[in-house]
Amino acid sequence: MNMILIASSSGFFLEGLTTALALTQQKDFQQPLVAPHDAFYEALMAHPNVKMLILDYRRYELKLLKLLFEIKRFRPELKIVIIVKEKEALNATEHVLLNTAVDCLLDKNDSLKSMMQIVSFVYSATKVPFDVSHTRLQKLLHPQLNEKEALLFPYIVAGEKNKEIAAETGMDPKLVSYYRTRIYHKYHVHNIVELYSAFSKPIATDSFAV
Repeated sequence: MNMILIASSSGFFLEGLTTALALTQQKDFQQPLVAPHDAFYEALMAHPNVKMLILDYRRYELKLLKLLFEIKRFRPELKIVIIVKEKEALNATEHVLLNTAVDCLLDKNDSLKSMMQIVSFVYSATKVPFDVSHTRLQKLLHPQLNEKEALLFPYIVAGEKNKEIAAETGMDPKLVSYYRTRIYHKYHVHNIVELYSAFSKPIATDSFAV
């Protein structure tokens, strides 16, 4: 059977959301799995039948953002719902990586409304065929970026220097510089600021050239 994973370090959040989901429980889904927000990756690896991740995102965590990006690249069929405290408070890195890696980004200002939005999204998404080719990530990453470019993309968006990226990935700094240039070229930008701006614009199917 299909499963939903709820990742949060807040007992109140977990209790509220599991209760809300239980009220509209669907026969195709088991009881939701729960895990600390920083252990969602391990939980997903241990449970390949998880079809949806609901993550309580509370503060800037670059490692977590990179993992979300990686998960969505390798499991594009996984639906990802992220709940943030305030969308307006997201920095540029969060804005780009969250909006490219997730299917639904909700604001926590109105907790009850958000809970109902999540429940509605969860069960409507299970009833309607979900075309991953229409997700923001798929439009931005396929086929524009090759495997190496997609691997480096989160590090570049995070503002890391070439030497820092090389140290983290084990790649030669000159290769990092080469792929950074290719990424900028593909999105018709010259620097990281222009890249942020490009991702803040509405997507068109022919926005970027290969």
